[in-house]
Amino acid sequence: MENVNRDAVADAYNINMSITAYDVLKSKCAHVHFYIKQLGCNGFSYVLEPINESLVDGVVCTYKHESDSILQMSISHSSLLFLLGVRIHYVSSDLYSGFVFENPNVKKMCHCGQSVRFKKSCSSSNDILG
Repeated sequence: MENVNRDAVADAYNINMSITAYDVLKSKCAHVHFYIKQLGCNGFSYVLEPINESLVDGVVCTYKHESDSILQMSISHSSLLFLLGVRIHYVSSDLYSGFVFENPNVKKMCHCGQSVRFKKSCSSSNDILG
């Protein structure tokens, strides 16, 4: 799968997005908040939430595909270490349609793929990691 073009910020944090994921997000909004939330059987879930403007507490990555306008993604500082190196995909089949995250920081994923547990190296707090 081919990735969309990314800016220097996204490049520095190695946060990639497939063209399909970009197209789906871009059809809904021009700016998205990407973060992790304590939820699910393994402890955390990914959230992609449309927002109107950049977050003050975070970094902003910019993505662009061909002549299309840009898509900006805000990532809060509290989630950033967990999302380093992530690749965002979008899949669509008879059984499931939605975003899929390829993340080198994940230790364990639930069977449905909706929640994850992170490696302890992502944080100094054992309470967060479960």
